[in-house]
Parts: sequence; C-alpha cells; structure tokens
Amino acid sequence: MDGVLGKSYAKDRLNKRYLEFRYKERALVASWATKKYGTSRPILKLVDFGAAEGLTLLEMRRLIQKKGEYIGVEYNQSLINCAPKLPEDIKLIRGDVTDIRNIGDNSIDVVTALAVLEH
Repeated sequence: MDGVLGKSYAKDRLNKRYLEFRYKERALVASWATKKYGTSRPILKLVDFGAAEGLTLLEMRRLIQKKGEYIGVEYNQSLINCAPKLPEDIKLIRGDVTDIRNIGDNSIDVVTALAVLEH
C-alpha cells in the first residue's frame, strides 16, 4: 500500500517546525473538542484516521489525559514503520479509512480524521 505521504514526511515532522506546529495544533483542537463534547466515561476509545506515524495521536493522548485505547489507522506501512516507541495504549494499524472492520467493536467514543481530507 502506498499513501500520499511517506518516510520523508515522517522525518520532516521531526525536523521542520511548521510541520510540528501543524500536528500539535490539530491535536490541541481535537483534544479540546474531545474534552468538551466527548464522553464522560473514565476510559476513552479514540480512533484517528490517517494517523501517519502516530505523533498527533501521541499528542492528543497527552492533552486529553484520559486512560483508554488510542488507535491510529494508517494506509501507508512506511509511515507506520516510522513510528516512535508508543505507549501500550496507543496502537497503529494498517488499514483503509473506508473499511473500518479492523478496529474492533463498534464502541468508539471519538473519531478524528485530522489529516485525511486535504490529501
């Protein structure tokens, strides 16, 4: 599977401040909305479509500060391979956002697609 972005994009997100700003800003907005409109349950299940190497998901987890399951769905395996060491409650899976059967049961609290539509 090849996606729009690859290894060089993942590397750039670590080295280019504007790309770091972009993923952190997206995470900030998504975490704010999750806190304001999301579930009041103590354990959260969040799915991010187009998760790349998981940096945005990692930042959302840090900002939301809720235990749970954070799942990133990414089409491009080379981006998943660029993921940093992630905590046990963050999982990146290879998949297509139009086929969500691989993310488990249907009890999801929050779904984000922060970097999908513009690509």
